[in-house]
Amino acid sequence: IAQNERETINERIRSGIDHAQKYGTKTGRSIGRPKASSAKVQHALDLLASGKSYRHASSIAGVSLATLVRRVQAMQQKNQFTRQTSIFEALK
Repeated sequence: IAQNERETINERIRSGIDHAQKYGTKTGRSIGRPKASSAKVQHALDLLASGKSYRHASSIAGVSLATLVRRVQAMQQKNQFTRQTSIFEALK
């Protein structure tokens, strides 16, 4: 009985590994880190645009500081992001 159970378990494991390899991963785990949701990043960008610090905006929005910096740099290269630097500019 134990031998039969062992063979059944091995078949199920092999079946799962084959399925995972067929769809792009060796073990079945997703490749890399999960992507930051665009809504969270946009919220952090809005906070930055309103004059909040990078660290404060990233912690409120739930996005890592590195992700926020990368997105801002990418947008600045495309001239799509400007940050208000003083409170007087924010009031305009």
